[in-house]
Amino acid sequence: MSDPDFTAVPLSSPARRSEPPILPGGVLLDAPEMGRRKLGLAFVAGLVVGVAGCLVLYFISSVHRLSPLPQGASDRVHVGPFEIGNNSNPASASVVVPDATLSLLPVTSEEQRDDEAIKRFTLHIPIKARPDSHIEARDLVVHVLFYDIIGGQKVVQTSANVNSRWVNPPADWKKAGIEDLAVEYQLPKPKAGTTKPEARKYFGYLVRLYYKDQLQAATAQPERLQRQYPPSPTLPK
Repeated sequence: MSDPDFTAVPLSSPARRSEPPILPGGVLLDAPEMGRRKLGLAFVAGLVVGVAGCLVLYFISSVHRLSPLPQGASDRVHVGPFEIGNNSNPASASVVVPDATLSLLPVTSEEQRDDEAIKRFTLHIPIKARPDSHIEARDLVVHVLFYDIIGGQKVVQTSANVNSRWVNPPADWKKAGIEDLAVEYQLPKPKAGTTKPEARKYFGYLVRLYYKDQLQAATAQPERLQRQYPPSPTLPK
């Protein structure tokens, strides 16, 4: 029985050209079929090499992105392609909208002692109104988003307790044209008896300021968050 993938020629057939090679089993492969066979094998070999190269590149890039932080690294650590300073304030990134009615002044952090928390602090967000502007508080929306980092590599939205308040209510921007929004972050310690508590730490924040559905200003710390999650020019519905 001949192999269906090959062109079978009887062994007794007279040959008017140079004989093609004899395959095991007494089957001859003629020249056109040999050419097609070689092309097919070359294509398969090239495809295998290409796929293997892609897999190697993907593996290298994945290791670069997901490599855990080195143990004991406290001064400077690397998360993906972004560099974060642990013991100093990372550079913040701000978005300023020209001719906006409201703007953000530098955000500050007030650390608070809490034996029941991994970290606790109050974020002070000063919001400044343009001179001679009448601000309707009901048209103001402030997004404050905190992020934690788990295991030194995965950045996620926080599980901390978060509360906010105006420092001098009611906020109307009538006295000095500036109102301070205080937002408290409190990340509790794992409950006693937890078998495998996750290594969760505070990472950073995003602040977005909208007035009458239009973006007024935005800031983030570290800068990575602003690049990864840029603010929408209009209030998301």
